[in-house]
Amino acid sequence: MNDDLMNGGLGRGPVINPLKYPSVKCDNCGEELFEEKIILKKIPGVIAGNGTEDINYPVPVLVCAKCKTIEKTYRDLLEKGNKYQENNEVSKSQQGGLII
Repeated sequence: MNDDLMNGGLGRGPVINPLKYPSVKCDNCGEELFEEKIILKKIPGVIAGNGTEDINYPVPVLVCAKCKTIEKTYRDLLEKGNKYQENNEVSKSQQGGLII
């Protein structure tokens, strides 16, 4: 394959051939194939800046093509997001419903 195609053009960093590196495997079943799926996160309208109407925000994730387990990187990000949301809800209740 042409080096220009591998690095996005001349002068754009090192040439990286992803085929030389190991494939990520599903933690659950060992499958190497993944599919992109969408998780919808509900963002309150007050936070989104449009007043009262909530927004369904699409978040792409990769799931195992065989067992449908969410890939670990995405799982970790979703867990951090859920912990952040839980902590904010505690703060919100302690502040009488006002998030500062």
